[in-house]
Amino acid sequence: MTEAPETGPAANPPEIRLSRTFQAPRARVFKGWTTAEHVKRWFCPAGYGVPVANVASEIGGRFEVCMRSPEGVEHWIRGRFTELVPVSRLAIEMDATDAAGHRLFTARTIVSFADEAAGTRMELIQAYAIHDPIALRMIEGASEGWRQTLARLGSVLAETEKGSAARSIVHATFPLERRYRAPLAGVWKALTEEEAKARWFGGPATEWTLLERQMDVRVGGRERVQKESGAMLAPAGFVVAVEEGALLGEGDALAASLRD
Repeated sequence: MTEAPETGPAANPPEIRLSRTFQAPRARVFKGWTTAEHVKRWFCPAGYGVPVANVASEIGGRFEVCMRSPEGVEHWIRGRFTELVPVSRLAIEMDATDAAGHRLFTARTIVSFADEAAGTRMELIQAYAIHDPIALRMIEGASEGWRQTLARLGSVLAETEKGSAARSIVHATFPLERRYRAPLAGVWKALTEEEAKARWFGGPATEWTLLERQMDVRVGGRERVQKESGAMLAPAGFVVAVEEGALLGEGDALAASLRD
């Protein structure tokens, strides 16, 4: 009677290598991996959701994600960070077990982040150590699962960048200098008295209809001029420098009002 040959340990499957470029800053892409709030938005394949994520971004910290299938079946990934270099590199080691706690396989995921002209290039490598041959069937679709999952990350980052651009406000400071043939007191009056300023500030009366004018001439005061086609809001404070006896500017509304 011949004995059946003993089955040796299953060969480990080839590692997965994926590269993606996201139009987002490196810090934002890195944050997508290291905070529970962000992980919940993308860390699952198409059709799945993430009702629970526990993420502690420190060496040895938890990386635990519950993925819920369209049928309502929950699949847990439980791991920990083994490397963490802010905005540059991270590594997560995860164990997959069955319901009895028997280890099926270990997955080690290494992710690196680098600046690129279009945003951030992210490289992902995932290697497996098989502890039970049954695990081979479980990870057959891992590559496609990662492609779908990273596509979700790209969508979330694009949405975040779009919202950030819509909320951003550009602040700028620029100097303006004019010289007028008028007394210093006259120029000051034209800038600080409502009636005098109304004669020159805000555009031609034939093109604009004044709806509202407010002036609060003091440090930190506010000036608001509202016309029919929109509103112009002056800054909360400004400094004007004038020199008495200077040349009169051509085509300047303030200069024209000083001539009158």
